[in-house]
Amino acid sequence: MNILQLVVLVKIKLFRSFMEKILLLAAPFLNKILWERGLYAFERLMGMILVMIAVQMFINGIQVLF
Repeated sequence: MNILQLVVLVKIKLFRSFMEKILLLAAPFLNKILWERGLYAFERLMGMILVMIAVQMFINGIQVLF
């Protein structure tokens, strides 16, 4: 890993951390806007994204195996 890759990796991690903090700070505001049904839909969407990432990781692992 060269220095450029390390810098890019650090920038990505900092950006992700920043976005997570913004989302956590905005949670009460989102709760007022989305109410119960909107939050339920958002949770289901996040769950679907999580499943898609898990399936992709599984497929990548199988490809490495064979």
